[in-house]
Parts: sequence; C-alpha cells; structure tokens
Amino acid sequence: MKRIFAGLIAAALLLCSVIFTASATGTLILRDDFSTGFSGKNWSHTGTAFKWHDEGYLFGYGNARVLETNYGAGVREPKMFDKFYTSYDVKICGFDDTGDVDGNHVIGFWYRDRFENPSGSQGCVYQFFIEVETGDAYILKSTYGDEGFTYRDENNILQKHEIKPTKICEGKINGEISVGEDAPYVNIGMRVTEGRIEGYFNKELVCFAEVDPNGEKLGDVYLNGVDSTVGSQKCPILIWSGEDAGGKLYINLDNFEVWTPDYDFVSVMYGDVNGDEKINLSDVSKLLQYVAKWEVENFAEDAADVNDDGKVNLTDASRMLQYIAKWEVVLGPAE
Repeated sequence: MKRIFAGLIAAALLLCSVIFTASATGTLILRDDFSTGFSGKNWSHTGTAFKWHDEGYLFGYGNARVLETNYGAGVREPKMFDKFYTSYDVKICGFDDTGDVDGNHVIGFWYRDRFENPSGSQGCVYQFFIEVETGDAYILKSTYGDEGFTYRDENNILQKHEIKPTKICEGKINGEISVGEDAPYVNIGMRVTEGRIEGYFNKELVCFAEVDPNGEKLGDVYLNGVDSTVGSQKCPILIWSGEDAGGKLYINLDNFEVWTPDYDFVSVMYGDVNGDEKINLSDVSKLLQYVAKWEVENFAEDAADVNDDGKVNLTDASRMLQYIAKWEVVLGPAE
C-alpha cells in the first residue's frame, strides 16, 4: 500500500495542464493557485515586488499594488472576460508604508468596462474595495486616469467627459480583517452580470450596484450607476492592494479563480478532504492514508468521494491528481 501511495504522489508530477471544470454551479474559466510559480502568461503586474514563494503562494509588498490578468499585444491567449464571478484568497501580513498615510488601506478588485469600445475610449473603471481598518466595503466608479470617456451628445457631436471617483454603493463586512504573519486568509470576490456588479467577502454579498435608468446619463454611460454595457464588453480584471494616498500592504495571494457568472457556493468542497479550502497533494496524501486504514484526523469523507459513487478509494485519489494537474475532470456530482 505504501508503494501505491508513493507512486500516485510521484505521478502527479507527470500530468499535463489544461483548462478544466470543477464541482459547483457554473464553469471554471481560469484558475491559478501559484503552486508552481508566477506565470507571465496569466499576469502582468506593476513594479517588481510581486514574487512567488515556494510554499505555493504569491506575495507582494511596497509597489506591488496592481496585479492584472494579461491582455493586449504580445500575449497569445489574453485572459479577458465579459460576465464572470472572480475571487482570490489574501492574507494581510502587515503594512509597508513610507511616511504618513492619509486614509485607510484597501484590498479588492478593479474591473475596466468597455475596454474594446470602438470609439477608442478606455471606458469606465469599477473598483470594489474593502477597507482593512474599518471593514467598510464599497464600489467606486471612475474613468481611467484623466483619459475620460467619449460619447455623442443630443446633436451627435463627439464629447469627452471624466468621472471623478464616486461611490455608487456601500456595505460592511461581517467580522474583521486580521493583520499579521499568522493572520488567516480571507476571500475577496466580485460578480459581473449584465448591468450589475456585486462585491463579496468570504463568499457573502456585502454590496452591489446596478443600472439606474433614472440616473444622470451621458451617451450610454450612467454617471452614478453601473452602465448597461457592463457584462457585454470583454475586459481585464485587476487585483488591487494598498491605498491611493500612499498606503501599501505586505500581502500573500493564493487561489485566484474566474468562473462563469452562474457560479454558486457549495457546502461541500469536493477534494478538500483536510478542510483548509484548498485542493492539493496534502489532500491526496490524507485520502490515501484513509484508504490504507491509517488513523487520519480532520478527514472529510463526503469531500473525499470526488466521483460520487458512495465510496472513498483509489479511484478518487486518481481523479484528484488529475484535477490538481488541471485535466478536464469534474470533482463531485456531475452536472
């Protein structure tokens, strides 16, 4: 049995990588758990302070404030999305500030709408932020830098307008965000559907904004709400940490995912047999120990039956190894 155990672990290193689906409502489009490095294929980033740790996560400090899914020239398979649910796990290890900070530190997402606008405009930016110190959550709307957006007025004349950062919805997270090397990971999520944006903390909805047909409007852009074009234009996603006034965070990032917008949270995370909300070789190891009738602590038998046949055996371990290696397999009940 021990030989089988060692052989299956070694086999994981030989399996190849492809896009796959997993057990939940919805389809997984992109996943990066940083288990083997920091892929330039998936990411572009600001500065050089994002680095990969050999324990399987990405860490950033100082000017590591923006991490962006790749798009544009020079990238063979740009990662751009229209409607989606996206999330990542983050641990805030501390603050890496230089001088006084006028404001609170934030973590969250950017979503740059209408990037492929035929007019050449950058379009609007939607920013879901959570303040570390206060727990305040909100979605800001602005235009990218000072470029503004273009629109045609009632006389069909091309005009340009800039939206200053404006809160279009607010909320509050449950609990608090701990800071420190031993702090737990928290999960930040954003869902974009047609005409609506939602912000999540630890898989709970904390604020949302949607199109307001009665709101002030220039062309097809709502100044105080989500535009009707949201969810119809392919756009990049940005992870943001820090604070516009100069505050910077020392963070660990893990388990970035992008799902189709119908993604829903499940009570059983199939494959996560040790309950740490990750699926990796530690789970396979624990499952094999269970099959070999070792005494195993913190073992979730319902999560271990990844082929949903009512048994936990080597077939489940094999399927988990395929999943970890990003084969096109499903964990849990087939859809």
